Amino acid sequence: MPLLIISDVEMPDMDGYQMCRSLKDDNTTRHIPIILLTSLAQPTDVIQALEVSADSYLTKPYDENLLLSKIKYFLSVYNEAGKEHRIETVTGEYAGKQFHVTASPQQILNLLLTVYDNSIRQNQELVRTKSELARSNQQLQQKLNELQNSEYNFRTVVSTIPDIIYRIDKAGRFTLTKEAIQKLGYHPDDLIGKHFSTIIADKYLDCVSRDKV
Repeated sequence: MPLLIISDVEMPDMDGYQMCRSLKDDNTTRHIPIILLTSLAQPTDVIQALEVSADSYLTKPYDENLLLSKIKYFLSVYNEAGKEHRIETVTGEYAGKQFHVTASPQQILNLLLTVYDNSIRQNQELVRTKSELARSNQQLQQKLNELQNSEYNFRTVVSTIPDIIYRIDKAGRFTLTKEAIQKLGYHPDDLIGKHFSTIIADKYLDCVSRDKV
């Protein structure tokens, strides 16, 4: 006979709730503490765990230290083979639906404490995620500022050089031209987005053609 059962709620043939209900309805196994692991975290999921007399549950991804502490608790304090628990039936209503919980006061208390533990852990995780996001945004803004400063410095240097300077993308289109391009009879803004062959004499096009070269 196992001293403790840890089960996932989501299983193919019989889910964790059904398994728990079956074990708790059997007098030979009802004393065994059952911890349910679930990715569900709605209030109705907690109520369902209470209805099947689960002793505790953890939402996934769960904290390993928290799981170990619950295992130690059930093995050292709560689990006594053959122990008879005082069972009570509590009736309540949530979201317009009535529910009936048949469990010992200890089981109800354990689940309530579990809900509290999970809420604290999820809140801490939310605060940590928010802090990391703020730090990432700060780093991104810093990189953006550095990029803008670099671009400004580049344009400042380029604007002071009397030579014809331009920049093209991978497709060969102009992304930057400076005033010196006017020496060839073009206005800088008019060339943006056009192919660099625009400023090449027709007789030299073959010399600069990637395909033909």
